[in-house]
Amino acid sequence: MKRKGLLVLMVVTLVLLVGCKEGSPPPGISDADWMKISTTWMDADSNEFSYVPSGDGDGHIDIQYNPSDTVQYRCPIEEFTYANNRLTGTYTYFDTESELQGPFDVTIDFSYASASGVLTLVYSGQGTGGDVLNGITMNLTVPTP
Repeated sequence: MKRKGLLVLMVVTLVLLVGCKEGSPPPGISDADWMKISTTWMDADSNEFSYVPSGDGDGHIDIQYNPSDTVQYRCPIEEFTYANNRLTGTYTYFDTESELQGPFDVTIDFSYASASGVLTLVYSGQGTGGDVLNGITMNLTVPTP
């Protein structure tokens, strides 16, 4: 009986190893797989989504949103939860007069197209005045060096 159990274990292990393709991107984003591809994502308008790790194992999200050539918002998310392709947290930013705005609740839904390498982020939030990320969609890729 021990030999049959060992044989079954070896077959299962072999099947799992053969099924893994090293270096290929995941078919979709789940449980922060986007971080395995890259911690920084950008688009042609220099909108950016970055995960910034810290020494204690935690980290924060840094979002750069540029609605125009002259207006730019850096929106950090210090604390967040991530599950089922959804990030939930709170962000703040400095407006054009250098006044702190927020905090604003934000939810970010993630999807990833492995064929094109595009990470799509859909932001939703409070929808109140000053909530600059509410309703924004970003289609980002890994920046080329």
